[in-house]
Amino acid sequence: MSTIRPLERSDLTKVANLLVRTFQGREDEASPEMADYLGQLLLDLPDKASDIHSLVYEREKGRIVGFMGVFTQSMSIGGRTLRAAIGNSLAVERDASDPTAGARLCRSFFQGPQDITISDRSNATSVSLWRGMGGDVLPLYSLDWMRVLRPLEAATFRLRRRLRLIGPTLPLVRGLDHVAAGLARRRGRDVIEAPQPPLRPRGLRRKDADAGTLIPAIRTLVAEDLLHPLWSDAGIEALLAQAGQKRELGQTVMQVVEDASGRSVGAYIYYLPVHGIAQVLHVLSTRAMTGPVLDVLLLDAYERGAAAIGGRAQPRLIEALLDRRATLSSAYRCVFGATDPDVLAAVRSGNAVIGGLVGEFWTRLNGDKLR
Repeated sequence: MSTIRPLERSDLTKVANLLVRTFQGREDEASPEMADYLGQLLLDLPDKASDIHSLVYEREKGRIVGFMGVFTQSMSIGGRTLRAAIGNSLAVERDASDPTAGARLCRSFFQGPQDITISDRSNATSVSLWRGMGGDVLPLYSLDWMRVLRPLEAATFRLRRRLRLIGPTLPLVRGLDHVAAGLARRRGRDVIEAPQPPLRPRGLRRKDADAGTLIPAIRTLVAEDLLHPLWSDAGIEALLAQAGQKRELGQTVMQVVEDASGRSVGAYIYYLPVHGIAQVLHVLSTRAMTGPVLDVLLLDAYERGAAAIGGRAQPRLIEALLDRRATLSSAYRCVFGATDPDVLAAVRSGNAVIGGLVGEFWTRLNGDKLR
């Protein structure tokens, strides 16, 4: 007989092994580090709600064949505080005898006590299950963006990495990119054709930030949207600490953007590899400064040596990204559930903070080689 129940600490090793088999295709045991990390993420975060749980699908003799990770986030809208449950890492044993295991886990998650249900990186199978339960798919929160900074270096990066020639070929491709940029500028071509560096915004300055300077800026900037997250001090500190541990993606860059008066008008967090494509976790800005803040981010990544930079697009960013010749695509969908009409209106109009810090990409389960 099978049952779906809350995750317990004694399940962590079994769940880690399931994730290794499901997502990494390995039959060996998961490392103690991975099991310990799952405990930190799913059981020990300061803002975890006591009655909203990660779920396991258990069969006979305590065998765990399915798992749905869940963490919680308080949200504010119109002065009211609501609770959001954010799903991640839906995994079902490939040879599980119950073909409905994934659907049952999704249904149990969707029907939990939370006011808002989110999964911001759902594949096609999860989207179908979600729609079947009456959830929404949010196109404006499902777009990924990419801005090429050094065209030749970006275009040849994967081939050079496969051939293990990243270092030896770097001076050559950067030199050719520089020559191409100069030729294009002299011919007066637009930014699509000209591999020119991003603009340098006037009157703004970027500052490397630690948690003490980044957290006040984040709290101010997320409040620009009607539906936005609320964190305890310990909660936001733990989230940023977790985000900073994604070692496989490169150096974690955290910066605040200030105007001439010293007011914070933007902030961003991204991961900078030694070579290649930088990955953005979140970009925040005031409504009036979205474009200039993006310019600061692009310039910072360019000056630090990134060939390209990209991440998940918030609705407010889309027009500014298109103006800056970024490309948009969608590999994963953001799915959402709520019954509150104010909440639904906010997300459908793009007036909500979802994804990034209110999602799952900040965890080491996305992009880090936990084995």
